[in-house]
Amino acid sequence: MSTTNTIDALNQLLVILGRSFPQYLRFARPYIPSGHERVAETFQEITSAQNELIDRVTQEIYHSGELPELGKFPADFTHSHDVHIDYLARKSVSLIEQDVARLTDCANSLHLAPAAKTLAEEAVGMTQGHLESLKELAHGV
Repeated sequence: MSTTNTIDALNQLLVILGRSFPQYLRFARPYIPSGHERVAETFQEITSAQNELIDRVTQEIYHSGELPELGKFPADFTHSHDVHIDYLARKSVSLIEQDVARLTDCANSLHLAPAAKTLAEEAVGMTQGHLESLKELAHGV
């Protein structure tokens, strides 16, 4: 795989992780009534894990002599301000399912770049774990 294609795929990882719905919710300030703090804590745990991987992907891009490109949040996310956290947990399930599919495609495209592929596969596994956590929460709310 050419360096350009590898960097494009790594930047795609950055966009998927860094502009995910949980990342957006850090700025959206959802409504969190008493007794629903666990949902908010789960979103915080997700974004913390994503941020750690984002840092590693960013370093991989820098080591290649390129600059990371994080992109913008999807415009559809702007409808999520001041919405109840339980609704957002349910909404996040379908969005994170899409992220898993996109991350899997990204990982599959990196078959000739082992270090980058490892990061992408880690992102897939991590995001699948986050998806399961959110599914449990969404069913409980």
